[in-house]
Amino acid sequence: MKYFLIILLILLGGLYSPMLRNKTNTMRFVQPAFADIVESKEAKETATTLLSTISAQEIIAEIAQVFKEAPVEAILCFYKESKLKPTAMNWNCKYNGRSTSCAYKDRDNAFSVDCGVAQINTPGKYCPGNLMDYKENIKRAYQMFKKRGWQPWGVCR
Repeated sequence: MKYFLIILLILLGGLYSPMLRNKTNTMRFVQPAFADIVESKEAKETATTLLSTISAQEIIAEIAQVFKEAPVEAILCFYKESKLKPTAMNWNCKYNGRSTSCAYKDRDNAFSVDCGVAQINTPGKYCPGNLMDYKENIKRAYQMFKKRGWQPWGVCR
């Protein structure tokens, strides 16, 4: 209940939503047809199940539970990264020697992909199934946070 206002603002796109947007972020979210681009049958089944059963409230509660020392910052950070979508994927390409989000037509040239709620970067073009599980994704993000602070998340520095 303590995060009710944050949940409400996120779900309704409230007064603070412009502050939550990163104008340079070209992240694309994977719709139910995303199952065609995940690498394994297990990952497809996991992600399809998650897509149909997970609520933003559950994800926010998990973030708050795991990131006890900075729950609000973590919720806002991951909202900026993925809009709290457990199946969010963002492909990374190099253009003129600079790493940035791939144009849709260039996804086959991606050198890495950012996966899930916390947009955890992994080499290749596909997200491992465990990173599409929002609980695993948040736990992994917390391990990264303990070692490097907000450094892995450019929109949160």
